[in-house]
Amino acid sequence: MKQSIFTKICIYLTCGILLASVVAAIWCYECNSNAKNQKGCANVLPDKRFLKDCREKKDGAKFNKCRLIRQWVDFKVGPLEEDERVIRTCSWNQTDERPYYYRAGFGGRQQVTTCETDYCNGASHLTTTAFGLTMAATVLLRHLLQW
Repeated sequence: MKQSIFTKICIYLTCGILLASVVAAIWCYECNSNAKNQKGCANVLPDKRFLKDCREKKDGAKFNKCRLIRQWVDFKVGPLEEDERVIRTCSWNQTDERPYYYRAGFGGRQQVTTCETDYCNGASHLTTTAFGLTMAATVLLRHLLQW
């Protein structure tokens, strides 16, 4: 049975809206292991209480990435003691688009990883959003190939 043009347009619009909403909204872990009440931030899988819908931040529409920063203070520098910390946060496009880079300077080092999927600045795992998006794309592709 042939589908009407109206049905096809509705399918395309629905998929477009779903994809736009998934791309526009990103969830990231937001925490700093150096903060008193955020010690679990350095865990491989941070506590779920650190999850944040980045749209809820000030200027939330600009956030489209997550960032994981590992910092090391290698020796006492001024008031800073030797230390290692983890900072997880929402991020956005900036001038440096490398997904991974390393910086070092007098007394400290930084390893920065930027990623573009929900919860990606936590442990590696398949997210519900990524799974849902993959399934929707598969169904849409299968449907398009039948026309």
